Amino acid sequence: MNIYPDCRHFSKKEYDERTARLRAAIAARGADAMVIHTMSNICWLCGLECVMPGKYFMMVVPVSGAVQLLIQSFEVHNARINTYLAEEQITQYALTQDYAEDYVAASVRLIEKIGLTDAKLLFEMHSASAGVNTFLRMKELLC
Repeated sequence: MNIYPDCRHFSKKEYDERTARLRAAIAARGADAMVIHTMSNICWLCGLECVMPGKYFMMVVPVSGAVQLLIQSFEVHNARINTYLAEEQITQYALTQDYAEDYVAASVRLIEKIGLTDAKLLFEMHSASAGVNTFLRMKELLC
């Protein structure tokens, strides 16, 4: 039972259709999953809203299996009320006034956790929060 208010802006059917279209495009490129960092793309896909879209976000969309979202702990509530993602699809990393978890390492741990370490990944490279340096560091940590 979901104890959170429903603040979603589109239907579950629309979410499933969007996800299916993206999965088909990923498969057509011969890849196993796509790593998305741009907040507008994440918002379009799952409905997540936040007040600071320049923060680091990561969504992993595998050709098969559950979509995964990595977000700051502060944003977990927004993911619960704005998306169709289940608790096990939402991973948080810590960012507080006194502590900042390494978000790239957290990203790699999530990719490893869902079994995509040796997968062919498409990587979105034009995000304000994650660019070439993030990609290179993730690649280094995954290899």
